[in-house]
Amino acid sequence: MKRRKNAALAAILVAALTCISAPAVSAQVTDATGCIVSKIHVQTAAASSEVRAAKAAGQTVHKTPVRVLCVGDSITDGYINQDNGYRKYFCYYMQQNGIAVDMVGPKSNWTDETTYNWNGKVITYDPANAGYSGYAIMKYPGREGIYETIFDQTYYSGNKSGDMITAYDPDVILLQIGTNDLLDARFDKIPNGTDVTADFSMPERLEKLVDAILSKMNKDAVLFVSTVPDIDVEEKTEWLLSYGWLWNVPTTGDLNALKEKVQDNIDRYNENVEKLVEKKQKAGFRIRRGDVHSCIDLHGGDLYDGVHPSEQGYTKMGEDWAKRVTSFETDPSGTPTTTPAVPTVNPTKMPTVAPTATQKPTSTPKPTSTTKPTSAPTPTEAPEPTQKPVPTKNPSGRVLYRDLKLDGTITLGKFLHWEK
Repeated sequence: MKRRKNAALAAILVAALTCISAPAVSAQVTDATGCIVSKIHVQTAAASSEVRAAKAAGQTVHKTPVRVLCVGDSITDGYINQDNGYRKYFCYYMQQNGIAVDMVGPKSNWTDETTYNWNGKVITYDPANAGYSGYAIMKYPGREGIYETIFDQTYYSGNKSGDMITAYDPDVILLQIGTNDLLDARFDKIPNGTDVTADFSMPERLEKLVDAILSKMNKDAVLFVSTVPDIDVEEKTEWLLSYGWLWNVPTTGDLNALKEKVQDNIDRYNENVEKLVEKKQKAGFRIRRGDVHSCIDLHGGDLYDGVHPSEQGYTKMGEDWAKRVTSFETDPSGTPTTTPAVPTVNPTKMPTVAPTATQKPTSTPKPTSTTKPTSAPTPTEAPEPTQKPVPTKNPSGRVLYRDLKLDGTITLGKFLHWEK
């Protein structure tokens, strides 16, 4: 990938500047009022020891961290314990595979390193992401949209700005979205509707999102588009009321008709994910399929509440994503390399203000996937940090950004970020 050509220089600089603190990549998001909100992503050397260990074991190692953007709804966000869901396990397994990753995205809880106790050991991972609980593919009444969140606002990361893909410039994008559309019975077009679901079916909305992402990715990046897991209809009947008032499918009493309808929608969507990936590959785009559906066993303890994975399910997801990304990073030849035409992106615009990157869906009478179990704690928003990057001049006259943490300490980073 394009950043690896600077790997040798970065290694020399790290060796020469061991007494200098690590860089921080500043990131900003424009909120609903138009104000720019600054965030400091602390870059750490957490992955370096894992990479050294992997190298010693003879594994393939990427010297420059692979930038990974995880995009999706609550399953990506990490719903059950607010502890980053599958992403923490993905980071761990990537480290074990000898590939350093730099997770990117506007949501990071103000840090690029956190820990999790797992099976008696502490794993260290990067929490940055773009997972938003309750979001659908595109915005419609009662749901905010991943499409609008990515493309209808401006983000800032380092010296880049623009939509989320342009600003964070990921090497790998992991996209899993669609569960909320399925919960709301929005697979087929809504007859006589007045929003995007009346004009485009769920597969059509997904293709518009995929086309928009592909059109903004750098030429060396890859997009993985995943299937979605099954839904336990018996456990989540109260979340499926839209099937009754939209399609006259009974949601009480005999649930067989509801089960058949929901499962049919899930199966059709997952089939369309596979067809869409194949279609884009034939057109020459760097795209691959993820298959979360195959990871999660509906009745095997992999679901926490009938919709969201349990920790067991998240572990399986993280390992599977790591295998797929590692396979691509070590042998990308399976992806078409022809130069594709830029996809046409003309989604229907909703006459409403686009959500901010952290905005939650507005509440509606309909059940949503953001409904919390009564035992789940309410997360507390982290305060906005006030520290600014501390610039350090180097002989070339450029500025090495390093981070001053809240406790006044400075941490060595995973990679060097330079700005003129």
